Amino acid sequence: VRSAVRSAVFGAVPLRYAGYHCWRFVLHHDLPLRATVEMWGPGARFGIVPIAEGLAYCFATQNGPPGGIDGSPAQTIEHLRARFADFGGDVPALLAALDPSVPVLRDDLGDLQTIHLARGRVALIGDAAHAMTPNLGQGAGMALEDALVLARCLRTGEDPALALQSYADQRAPRVRWVRDQSRRIGQIGQLGAPALCWARDQVARLTPA
Repeated sequence: VRSAVRSAVFGAVPLRYAGYHCWRFVLHHDLPLRATVEMWGPGARFGIVPIAEGLAYCFATQNGPPGGIDGSPAQTIEHLRARFADFGGDVPALLAALDPSVPVLRDDLGDLQTIHLARGRVALIGDAAHAMTPNLGQGAGMALEDALVLARCLRTGEDPALALQSYADQRAPRVRWVRDQSRRIGQIGQLGAPALCWARDQVARLTPA
């Protein structure tokens, strides 16, 4: 996301803040978790991803200004328990099992408003070229697509600079669309106004699985 090569080739490219923070952690538990779950509340979300027996990856988001929430591990846990106290399901039990020995990563989520895929004989792939919010889980997927298209372009035997420009031209529409869709999903998930949350929830209930 903070690529030194991108900065050297294209200059400073600031991240566009999405409007919310994210906490991530991996937690041991004794719950019968079987499926991935993401819960949406007013201006906040909580996700649970079982990754092994008795082990889960969790993430939590909250609206707010960038850099606005930080503290000791104990303060972070206290904040998460208070902020997500009204979330149901397995959230209370998972947060009760969270202790200061568990590393909790906190980030201000954002994306790159300007996409930079290639210049001259330098090409970028993945987050370095087109960092996006994680709402669609497509960051690594886009990097793999980049690598495939880049390999195909280089295989043509053209001048490297022309091959890299062809790669950039082919990838730009696709990664721009995925980046924008991911940002929109995040905006919907982070709605805070009660009326908008109600309308969102009704649409979600009517959406086929």
